[in-house]
Amino acid sequence: MKTSNFVIVAHARSGSHMIDSLLNSHPYIRCAGEKFNKLNQEECDLLYPVYTAVAEKPNTISGFKLAYQLRRTKKNDIWSKIINNKQFKVIHWHRSNLLRAYVSREIATLTNTWLGKGEQPSFNEKRIMIDVSECLKWINKTSHLHTLAQYDFRHHICFSVNYENFLFDKNKAIEVLNFLGVDSSYQLSTDFVKQNPEPLNQLITNYEEFVAAFRKTKWANFLDE
Repeated sequence: MKTSNFVIVAHARSGSHMIDSLLNSHPYIRCAGEKFNKLNQEECDLLYPVYTAVAEKPNTISGFKLAYQLRRTKKNDIWSKIINNKQFKVIHWHRSNLLRAYVSREIATLTNTWLGKGEQPSFNEKRIMIDVSECLKWINKTSHLHTLAQYDFRHHICFSVNYENFLFDKNKAIEVLNFLGVDSSYQLSTDFVKQNPEPLNQLITNYEEFVAAFRKTKWANFLDE
């Protein structure tokens, strides 16, 4: 039986490590994470056939994460390889509140804690001042890349998954498993936790500056949690 290959297309700080971990808890799914991120072209060419080969174990599916940044990487052409191979199913994983994603990125940089597992920084260690203009620039760029990713994989079998909805709707996990064609009755599990559950007005020390700036943009709803 041929492997039902898949990729998780996602932007930075979207919670994609969590879905990677959840899928790996399923006995018939193997998700290799950001395996291609740092590979050069030769390494990419050598690894790529693994994901287009016949599965050793019947009904087993395999996949990996495809970060937006790989769309323009000069290291390898994995993004183009996936575009040109329609056998890959695409899970387009994204976060609605890109302000949350940016704050998570900055806190991770500040504390050097990128994964929601193990010991986490305290609330006081996480409080941070954010550059409003840089934040808006990142949000606009990420939103644009999201649109480009949708276009790039428009001919693939694609399933869009919103991080926030996934957290609050247990049926979303079932929908993802059904999309991948595996037993959806299996209970997925993970040891990942939400890293920054605190309100934005507590995490961002210059929050009032954000309110003033964001209320004038199309991203104003990011403040209405």
